[in-house]
Amino acid sequence: MNGIFITFEGIEACGKSTQANYLYNYLESRRINSILTKEPGGTILGDLIRNIVLHEKVFPIAELLLFLADRNQHINETILPYLEQGYIVLCDRFYHSTYAYQASGRKIGFDTVQQFNELAIQGCRPDLTFLIDLPPEVGFERKRSANLALDRIEKQNYDFHYAVRDAYLKLAREDGRIRLLDGMRPKEVLKKEILDIILETFPNMKERAIS
Repeated sequence: MNGIFITFEGIEACGKSTQANYLYNYLESRRINSILTKEPGGTILGDLIRNIVLHEKVFPIAELLLFLADRNQHINETILPYLEQGYIVLCDRFYHSTYAYQASGRKIGFDTVQQFNELAIQGCRPDLTFLIDLPPEVGFERKRSANLALDRIEKQNYDFHYAVRDAYLKLAREDGRIRLLDGMRPKEVLKKEILDIILETFPNMKERAIS
């Protein structure tokens, strides 16, 4: 049985990590083989890169190449091996983040990022992507309310984060595998909406349960 690759995207504090965890717990509770991973990270090398790109001074092109190095390692070491075993692989951020943050936010340009990203992913694409949309100011108010520290990328100004959001929305209009969700809605409402979409998209999901 082929695996299923599902990714979660969105700006800071949109709720994507929460929803990815909700879905992972749902699958686990039904004994469906699944794994939850993330970018940057997901491998030993990825964790080292994550610490660099989120906390050290890194110039835009270097940042892009570090994210792509992380992605290629992640695909080959984690994502593809689990997909080949028939797992449902859930990933908190994947290549849509690179188009939003580096191509748009960093103004590197879509064509340049696409060229290098295609080399990094080696044809590995999500079967389904959930994009949770939220105005940047709402996301950062959530961060402040929770007293959460900001990493290097989160500390960019609102112009940067609005450019990221606009790029995400453009991607959602152009990519039929992206499902756009309203991040202003309650967590439990989003949880149900995501599950409904998954069961509609993959009607044989129940057959994956381990007997």
